Parts: sequence; structure tokens; C-alpha cells
Amino acid sequence: MLFFFFQAEDGIRDLVRSRGLGDVYKRQPEASVDTLSLSLGRDRALLVSRKKLKDKTKERIIIDEKTISITYEITVRNTKSFPVKMDVTDQIPLSQDPDIKIALINGDGSSLDAETGILVWDLSLKANESKKLKFTYEVRVPKNKNLAGL
Repeated sequence: MLFFFFQAEDGIRDLVRSRGLGDVYKRQPEASVDTLSLSLGRDRALLVSRKKLKDKTKERIIIDEKTISITYEITVRNTKSFPVKMDVTDQIPLSQDPDIKIALINGDGSSLDAETGILVWDLSLKANESKKLKFTYEVRVPKNKNLAGL
């Protein structure tokens, strides 16, 4: 009978009888966290839609710079017969080009992680309540550069 010790990524060793199946990892939740978030799939009673508002999208050229403002609207509706708490997450684009500047103009009460561009709204919806969330970001780019996808 053979026994092997495997060093897991989180530093926990696990004594496992080898059957030639590869490495064994034993994951442990962080000791400092008392909550584990799990996604159980889509809840069909919570309806979410997202659309780009055409009338709120503007393009301006000032001297050597083109500025594009883009607005999105997210509609969230709770069709349940009881209130729910939820986080709504979206993202603004990020630029790796130092000539292209992107800034959040209006986050409608969201919190922004500047490193990832992720916006998070913490919502509480009553039974059969709907909320509209809007956010606007601005892209500043030299007028001689073309951007795709905006």
C-alpha cells in the first residue's frame, strides 16, 4: 500500500492513497470570512435588461481630441411577492493606451472599482418593484485614432 503527501496551493497537506489520478488539492475557505457566496443560477422572478441609450450618446471634437459620452440604462424588476436584496454589477471599459482616457461621469449611486472598471449597485427591491439604473462614461481619444465597438 502506497501513500503520498501532496502539497496543495493553500499549504494544506492531504494524505491520499495514490490511484494515478493526478494532484489532490484540498481547499479551505479563508478563516476570516464567515460568508460564502454561491450562485444558484438565474432567478426567473428577477428580470434585468440593459440597453444603450442612443439619445444620450454624444460625440464632440475639440481641437485635437474626440470625446464620446455613452449612457446605459439597466432596468431591474422584482416579480416576487416579497422584497429582495441584490447586487447589480456592470463594467465600464478600461484603456491600456495612455492616449485614451476613460472616466465615469455618472454612476447613479454605484460604487466603482477603478482598477477593474466594475460598477456595483446594492439594491433592495420591494415586491413587484422596478428600478432603473443609469450610468454614463466618457472616452477621450486623439481625433486621429479610431476606436471600434463604441
